[in-house]
Amino acid sequence: MNLLNNISNRFEDILIGISEKTDRTTQEGIREKYEQAQFGLKVGRYKGQKINEWKDLGYDKYLYAVQQNEILQTSALDFLKPLIEHDEKFNSELILTLSVYLDNFFSLKKSAEELFIHKNTVKYRIDKIKELYKDRNLEEPESYLLFSSSLKLYMILEKK
Repeated sequence: MNLLNNISNRFEDILIGISEKTDRTTQEGIREKYEQAQFGLKVGRYKGQKINEWKDLGYDKYLYAVQQNEILQTSALDFLKPLIEHDEKFNSELILTLSVYLDNFFSLKKSAEELFIHKNTVKYRIDKIKELYKDRNLEEPESYLLFSSSLKLYMILEKK
């Protein structure tokens, strides 16, 4: 691992994806490991991490499964369509704001600090999101999970 750290520190543009260790040397096993490493690279781009081991990806492993299933992937992206369209039309940052807001567990203050904007700007954007999703309560566990998962998948897919 020291060698990989040295390489990633020396070359700023290099990302490293590491699959899980296994003795499987079949074509299927090698393909699986390649896909794990590739997904590690996608997660690294999204999270800004240089070295990404499959064993350390945590929740992102589940997003890997969703990414592999076109129906689930399409469903997640369709769910975010109002936000995507709003951001494109008005050059707003609702997707980023919601992602940061959920990652900070509904803290306007922490979200504002992370986004380098005023707390009232975060509140305004969250209110706009609530208008777009009138039938959803962000603080309900199922809605939180749906938004959070869909947003993380969207960010990973956008950073190809």
